[in-house]
Amino acid sequence: MRKIVTIFKNIRIIAKRNVMNKERLTSIFDKNRPNTQMSEDETKFFFTIMLSKDENISKDINEIDKTSEIYKHFEPLTNGFQMQIFLKRLEHLAKMKISLGAFLLIAIRLESAGSAVMYSYYIFHKLPKNCFIGIDEVTMKLFPWGFFSEEQLKAMWDEQKVKLDDGLDECTCYGAPDNLLDYVEFWEKE
Repeated sequence: MRKIVTIFKNIRIIAKRNVMNKERLTSIFDKNRPNTQMSEDETKFFFTIMLSKDENISKDINEIDKTSEIYKHFEPLTNGFQMQIFLKRLEHLAKMKISLGAFLLIAIRLESAGSAVMYSYYIFHKLPKNCFIGIDEVTMKLFPWGFFSEEQLKAMWDEQKVKLDDGLDECTCYGAPDNLLDYVEFWEKE
């Protein structure tokens, strides 16, 4: 009986640590509001995407006709390392789908694997689970005032690093064990 009580206590301790770590992680994104305006080139690209008549722009990136001209044009970008990190995090951990147009608007800001992870977690944090992310979600709900600055990304990256007392021994790591963003438990929504 004492062994069962000890097991339940340990489970409660782990659950409490996970809640505290998730709160820490979400507070990092709550206090860093993206507000860096697009450059002139980014703005031109944005309008090109917005005004495109190609129906593939609004389709789920995984359901686009792979023989279409627009897919072929952007295929090298979508297959890039940090782009795949971003897309796989959204698909497998956040359980979200994204349109080609929405992806392209965000992709111009994915300069590293770390920024890809942080942008995907921010989207996961801001939108309901199992949703479809289109251009409207990107421009009106996620980034109406701009994107994260390099300083914000660096500060958030440093702040999400695992601390010795985080107690993640029982958690499932998806990537680097020194990043809270790489633990599956923090990608779960109630």
